[in-house]
Amino acid sequence: MIVSLALFLTAFVMGPAFQRAYDVGIRPMIANEFTAEQAFERSAGPFKEFMLKNVREKDLKLFNDYRRKRCRHRRSRFAAHPHSRPS
Repeated sequence: MIVSLALFLTAFVMGPAFQRAYDVGIRPMIANEFTAEQAFERSAGPFKEFMLKNVREKDLKLFNDYRRKRCRHRRSRFAAHPHSRPS
């Protein structure tokens, strides 16, 4: 029930971003106006704009710090074991 509500609210709130991504990326690709790679790049724009408008700076910093900490941990772990490879 909660997952269904979360998906519905996500689709409702992000609906304009999904529609714009389709209009600027997918629809022209289907019409053979440009390649799939170009469509992907163009379709990502509306989602980036949405996220920049709706993500708080402190939340962005939290995830960025977590990513840096995790990457540092992985590098040090693999440096200690030269024969292991990252998965």
